[in-house]
Amino acid sequence: MKIKSSLIILLLLLPFNAFSQNSFTITSGTKSAMYYPVASSMCQIYNKYSTNDIECIAKESKGAHSNLNLVNLGTYDMGIAQNVIFDDAAHGKGQFKNNAKRNIVKLFNLHYEYLTVISRNDVEIKGFSDIFNKKVNIGNVGSGSRVLLDKMLNEFDKDLNDFVEIYEKSGSDLHEVLCNDGLADLAVYTVGHPNQGFAKLANCNTKINSIDDEEIDKFLTISPKYFIRTKIPANTYLHQPVAINTFALSTTLFTNKDFDQDILNDFLQIMQDNKEELVLLQPSLHPLFKSDISS
Repeated sequence: MKIKSSLIILLLLLPFNAFSQNSFTITSGTKSAMYYPVASSMCQIYNKYSTNDIECIAKESKGAHSNLNLVNLGTYDMGIAQNVIFDDAAHGKGQFKNNAKRNIVKLFNLHYEYLTVISRNDVEIKGFSDIFNKKVNIGNVGSGSRVLLDKMLNEFDKDLNDFVEIYEKSGSDLHEVLCNDGLADLAVYTVGHPNQGFAKLANCNTKINSIDDEEIDKFLTISPKYFIRTKIPANTYLHQPVAINTFALSTTLFTNKDFDQDILNDFLQIMQDNKEELVLLQPSLHPLFKSDISS
């Protein structure tokens, strides 16, 4: 199969350079979240099949917001973010109203991230409105989860003052705040599933909670283009016998517009040619990634 036409056009538009570097980077997220494993798997596939002496390196980061800044500056070559946040950054909207990122270019979609409200078993959560007046982990500054939560709070005319206590831990630290007595009651996290971090949380008296249908309808208005109603399938995790009602948003891989064209061409072709193997490494990529990378 050929790379889809939009990617071919992208390659033609980017400036031509001979191979000018011996490595390139994909900035992602924390190791126990989803971005870093996805970036690592892409690098693993590239390094396995590339015939050039160029290495792909996955880099940890604070998340989507940081990735957009770092790739825009040229500090790293590629990055991962939710599509809705990418669009805000590229067009100077929302948090990026006075700080548009003009040097970033989309490549292809990766996976869906699910709004995930995980709480201790003794905390009753019947919908998103039940998270208020509780001790909540809202995610670290710079993460896509945090940016999305801000948008969701606006839909309810709420802000951080409506929580009893807040924690700003990353996905890597959810076990610390949820599995220790006296810390958070729950965490609001946007992440791909299945996720190794959540698999560990299943062993410490936690549960993933469904979101009310009317609340989902409200959230879908934030970005009808990128948000979808969906479920986390039953038995994705230990002690989760039923499907979880929620919504999800798509993520994208992007690059700096000045990134070496030949390296980018090589990378895109290898992802296209070996998409089945990549999906085996990262099942969360199917089917969004496979439909977008193929034509």
